[in-house]
Amino acid sequence: MGSVSVLALALLSLASSSLGRVAEREVILGSGELGNPHQSFPITRKAWGKKAGGVRRHVGPHRAHPELRNDNLDTPGLIAKFGYPVETHTVTTADGYMIDVHRIPYGVNESDEGSRIPVFVQHGLLSSSADWVVSGPEKGLGFILADAGYDVWIGNVRGNTYGRRHVKLSPKDEAFWDFSWDQMGELDLPAMLDKMLKKTGQDKFHYIGHSMGTIMFWVLSDMRPEYRDHFLSMHAMGPVARVDHMISPIGLIAPFANQIQRILKWFGHYEFLPHNIWMTLMGKYFCLLSAVDERICENIIFLLCGYDSKQLNVWLLEMLGRYEFMPSSDFMASLVCNENWRLQIVCTSVLFLLCGFDEAQLNDHFDWGEEVNLQRYGQAVPPEYNLSKVNTPVFLYWGQNDWLAVPQDVEWLSKQVPSLNGNFRVNFNAWNHLDFLWGIDAKKLVYDKITDLMKQFES
Repeated sequence: MGSVSVLALALLSLASSSLGRVAEREVILGSGELGNPHQSFPITRKAWGKKAGGVRRHVGPHRAHPELRNDNLDTPGLIAKFGYPVETHTVTTADGYMIDVHRIPYGVNESDEGSRIPVFVQHGLLSSSADWVVSGPEKGLGFILADAGYDVWIGNVRGNTYGRRHVKLSPKDEAFWDFSWDQMGELDLPAMLDKMLKKTGQDKFHYIGHSMGTIMFWVLSDMRPEYRDHFLSMHAMGPVARVDHMISPIGLIAPFANQIQRILKWFGHYEFLPHNIWMTLMGKYFCLLSAVDERICENIIFLLCGYDSKQLNVWLLEMLGRYEFMPSSDFMASLVCNENWRLQIVCTSVLFLLCGFDEAQLNDHFDWGEEVNLQRYGQAVPPEYNLSKVNTPVFLYWGQNDWLAVPQDVEWLSKQVPSLNGNFRVNFNAWNHLDFLWGIDAKKLVYDKITDLMKQFES
């Protein structure tokens, strides 16, 4: 156990020495004291649901302070538990995937009167809408935006917790998993945006994305030009388009992603970490290795995303194990064996990210292999996305210690987007990729800046 921790920290120290600086168009974002890594937040009593105009609406009581750890709620249940109104809207993509979009129409202290400017928030890899609310009121971005007067729409994608249905296919079918970020940006995102625009009656909205959520925006801007004029502003946290300088060990192991996928197919499964005896045994094996050690979980997360113990809310890790992963789907829940939530986070992260970050550049269309590329693109090599087509006011937010969206790659991206309005380095040297979601000081260092900038683009 100790040797694993030491090895992880040694690798972290070695890799961090290669970090470079971004010189051009850089603004330092945020300041102030560091947060308490063991800080908690106010929570409320049990939520209930009711139907509202054909839309699943859940309304919870005002916040109190009961124990939350024994509850297993989905995203709507969690939002309602904190006293906020929430709706679930199911959209169907052009190719048949059914995806739930979660809406917080107004803040906990507001009424359902008057129109509000919508803001669409999109998660990254291995994530769901729960990312933006699991931190609780005054911490979670979804709640912060609602309390700031916005109509908040939180997206999901095909294949995640809230995108496992299809008009014809089952998750057990190989064809169900035949997709990449291409389809998420070109098909999933438009379906969700159409629902938001129709429901709200608004024509303009803000977009906030993290990690893969930024890739989806680049894809949409290139492939679906009819949506470009709807955006008021785009805020990219941990923005990804190229991974030439990625420090995370994911980049070293990613070339073996195809072999991993073939092994899974050999066992008859096409999704990562399906619920079966093999994955259950694998989960128990890793559980034995981890010894349920909190520090092991921390070190592996840091190894993937960048070391930042001061911003990691240790208590929130347990909440993520329950709210982000445990209720999400049977195939993710299988890995913990109902015994070790920390292990589940680690294992799902490793396998999913390995196959998400392969040798291809993320600013290219997905590389299906020469034969399929010829059929899909008319050429053997996948074409690049044209970032010069982006005309939305774009703001980039990045961390010096982000091992996935590395500063050098963010700098490259900043030079490709003609409508760049701001390029901000978070004023916390150890800020990593996941701190944008769950960092103790995320509100003070990032979210407050985003809401201030959004107001500047509203007439």
